[in-house]
Amino acid sequence: MLELVNKPDRDRIEKDITKKQDKAYQDLADKVRTLWKEKYGHNFSAEGNIDQLTGLDVHLTGSGKDEKATVDFPAEPGEAAYELHLVRQASNHWWRIELPDSFTGKNFYPSLQASLQKVIDEKDKLPAAENKAYERVVTWVLHEMAFPKGAK
Repeated sequence: MLELVNKPDRDRIEKDITKKQDKAYQDLADKVRTLWKEKYGHNFSAEGNIDQLTGLDVHLTGSGKDEKATVDFPAEPGEAAYELHLVRQASNHWWRIELPDSFTGKNFYPSLQASLQKVIDEKDKLPAAENKAYERVVTWVLHEMAFPKGAK
């Protein structure tokens, strides 16, 4: 997941990350992959199934090296709506996640672990329709890396 973060944020948080945190995160990610395969019959791949995320609203601004995107995520019950900020990487033009300044190396993996644990704990609530399940899982996992709706 850290590879999906833009370089300035990645450099800022990598200083405080430990191998132990990474292993705990990977163990939970493996559990999520296993439960997905058991339920839907194949491997989870949000990148490979981006067309399944039709319920998410994407807004593009700028162009070239200044291109940015905001992905609106619907509010979960009892929570406010939020948005994921993406920036176009200058070196290869890939999209990378821009993190809130409050996101640090100390809370990067614990926050993502909490998101993955939610997927595991609520696996019985995943929709039968795979496209809706992709939206739900992506929303749960990326929520920790997002900004409140309308934040700059």
